[in-house]
Amino acid sequence: WSPAAGLSTDTGKNVTVSPLPTSTYSVISNVNGNCLDTVTFTVSVKPFPNVTITGNPKVCIGDTGTFVVSGADSFTWSPNTFLSNDTARNMKIVPTSNITYNILARSGSLCPIVKKLNLTALTKPTFTYAATPSKSICLGDSTQVDYTGNITSVNWSPMSNVRSISGTSASFKPIATTKYYVNTTDTNFCPLKDSFTITIVPVPKVAISGPSQTCTGVAINLTASGADSFTWSPSTYLNQSNTAAVTSTPTADITYTVTGKTGICASTATKQLTVGTSAANVQITGNAIICPNTRTKLTATGASTYTWAPASAVDNPNNDIVYVTATTPITLTVTGVLTGCTGTKTIALTQASSPVVTYTSNKTNHSICSNDTLTLNLKGAKTYSLSPIYNLSNTNDSTFLLFPRNTTEYTITGTSALGCNGSNKVNVSVNPLPTISISPQISTVTRGDSIKISATGNDAYTWSPTTYIVSGANNKSMTTKPDSNIVYILTATSSFGCKSSSVAIVYVKNKPNNPTSIQIANMEDIKWYPNPAKEYVTIETPIPVEMEIYGIDGKTILKTNLQIDKNNVSLQQISAGIYYIGFKFEDKIIKIEKILIDK
Repeated sequence: WSPAAGLSTDTGKNVTVSPLPTSTYSVISNVNGNCLDTVTFTVSVKPFPNVTITGNPKVCIGDTGTFVVSGADSFTWSPNTFLSNDTARNMKIVPTSNITYNILARSGSLCPIVKKLNLTALTKPTFTYAATPSKSICLGDSTQVDYTGNITSVNWSPMSNVRSISGTSASFKPIATTKYYVNTTDTNFCPLKDSFTITIVPVPKVAISGPSQTCTGVAINLTASGADSFTWSPSTYLNQSNTAAVTSTPTADITYTVTGKTGICASTATKQLTVGTSAANVQITGNAIICPNTRTKLTATGASTYTWAPASAVDNPNNDIVYVTATTPITLTVTGVLTGCTGTKTIALTQASSPVVTYTSNKTNHSICSNDTLTLNLKGAKTYSLSPIYNLSNTNDSTFLLFPRNTTEYTITGTSALGCNGSNKVNVSVNPLPTISISPQISTVTRGDSIKISATGNDAYTWSPTTYIVSGANNKSMTTKPDSNIVYILTATSSFGCKSSSVAIVYVKNKPNNPTSIQIANMEDIKWYPNPAKEYVTIETPIPVEMEIYGIDGKTILKTNLQIDKNNVSLQQISAGIYYIGFKFEDKIIKIEKILIDK
């Protein structure tokens, strides 16, 4: 037999055929082992009807379950227990116990089919509250709900704010009005459909207003708010204890508690009273003078709160520190309170004028040269201050030394003995020093010859010393006929009277074949280093010489005697700058060069 699909066996005379789709089979027979014969036949397969059953297979005992079958021409229900009609398409069943129905469905030429319906009969729960669960409670409170019934376990929805579930009771603490639904978790029972609402009543916000301090025996008023009714405790010192407003006349410290109630809800507030025993010792410090264009500052002490009168005469009448806004003589009174006890103090303010500040200086038109100092003498007040404060010093209460680097306007503030201020301004002009350029600045001339040395600029000039100068000692150009090495200092004076100096160095050499003792110490034999120098300079010399360091103005800054060989000379006391280093032998300058000191 073939194909083998759907056959009980593929050999033998008798086979059972169970095809899924319509199938054609071939049978090959063998006669005497020699002759073969083949036969084919077709088995047609009819489909089942597509039967569906709708309806809840769980029905509460005593309730009616409705079921609808479809997909076939006719139906037969078996058994017919709990049924009114065993062939209906829309079946209504009122079960009292669990049951299984077999539903035979037929449809024309299609094969019949049997569908099963397993019906579960559920027990109806019984659920009874011990008391009405719907109620009103205060925010923050909880309530317990007790119940009885035939169910062993229940659940609540929503579960938020359900504090506990124990046996046949539950505790609820909602923060807002909430409707709770109850159901059973036992699958043998029908659903439990019940609910209740817990309404939240807001708690009153009770507060007490009134002073917290008073003096012994002085009555104060206290007022409670935030609720409909109030009760004060203790009632000590009170005129009444069951009203919102009460009057207390305490003789000792006390704390009151007031209970306020609105509807079913209540809350409390407290008030602590501190009772003082003596008046506040109020004092006033500050200048009792009203100065023009100046606010007078006054400070009250000795209490915890203050009130100034008249209030219009000060900037803030409830501060301990006030500034007087009055411009004419006035008497102020300040009242202070300390632990409920008051004290007062008065101050009479008088009016004074501002000092007239004048000044003189040691310079014409208050004009100085760069790096110079001006002495400023002040009059008209008791004490003085200057602004800006840089580049000045105070020698006494009324004399200042000014050394500005640039033209500066100073503001002078003078304070009188009464504390009033007056001001003035002084402009200090700073004039530049003249700039000197000498040519040649270092030169060598043969003894007996002359040399001309010139400076540039339009200032007045003076050469010193005048030794060997032939002409032009007071001109910017001069002619000299030196007999020995010499350093000339040229002083230039500007039209503002400012002076600056520079030097010109002239070396004198002998004529040939006229040796002198100075040749023993030829200037080239003296070596010094480093240049620039910092803390020290090293000089190597074959003979004892005298070393001098000069400023660019020709003034001697440092002088020392050097021994033969290497000498280390400290420069720590000399500021950074450009200088001249010179060497003398037998009181005559034999060598001068520039040295840069770099700190």
